[in-house]
Amino acid sequence: MMARGIGIMLWAGWMIFIFTGAALAAGDALDKQAVVAAYKQKKYADVLRMATPHAQRGHAYAQFVLGLLHQNGEGVPQDYVQALKWFLEAARQGDAKAQYSVARIHFHGFGTARDPAKAYHWYRQAAEQGDLDSQVNVGRAYSQGLGVAEDREQALLWWRRAADAGHPVGQFNVGMHLLKHDRSSAGQIDALVYLQLAAAKEKDAAGSLKNAEQGLQPKELAEARARVAAWKPTPPWRAPASGSSAPAGDSQSPPPPREPRMTNEEVLSIIEKEFVQ
Repeated sequence: MMARGIGIMLWAGWMIFIFTGAALAAGDALDKQAVVAAYKQKKYADVLRMATPHAQRGHAYAQFVLGLLHQNGEGVPQDYVQALKWFLEAARQGDAKAQYSVARIHFHGFGTARDPAKAYHWYRQAAEQGDLDSQVNVGRAYSQGLGVAEDREQALLWWRRAADAGHPVGQFNVGMHLLKHDRSSAGQIDALVYLQLAAAKEKDAAGSLKNAEQGLQPKELAEARARVAAWKPTPPWRAPASGSSAPAGDSQSPPPPREPRMTNEEVLSIIEKEFVQ
């Protein structure tokens, strides 16, 4: 399948990466290293105990942690409704991985009705912050008209952003898109380059290499291989700072769909019911 972007992460490794990489506000008493250590040791009750008071005070990282615990049933019963509520609290503060998680829940309809428009919105928010998985998913949304008008050029634009930063699924999607839609010599060489890059990590790409190589002359094959050998990833693309114009050919992110928001009292009531000592 040419366009794929949902369910491409191995959740255990991904969550450890998020715990390790998220920044805490200066002066915050939350012990991030202790949270990471407890999570790796599967001491989820300890993670919940450490994160809860900070989440209640509006700490985005702690809110994201609570969302993960509820999503995966770690230390609390699995509950996508509660997961979505905590992810939303963090997502509204600009946490990219929380935005990705909100989008994923809306796309699949975990604990809520499927809503491709909301999924697109939140993937887009995270994608504009440089989240590569979200950029792949924005590309998929444009490719298939999921929550946004179908637009092949936008799909290619977003996939290429992820691909150039080293995302194997983005590379695979760019390669397959060019292989099918750009029959020029340059387009077919580019397709082979991206598929060769993807093949190192994306097993589906290996089966497409023969198709990409067919019809290319020895000189063109040599050019593609030389480009692959010299290739280096670029830094993840991020949207321009507020007030700057969007890149040529790129539409600005639409206003957010309406989301139910909890009151502080409701949040406190829920976490008190779910709290594990």
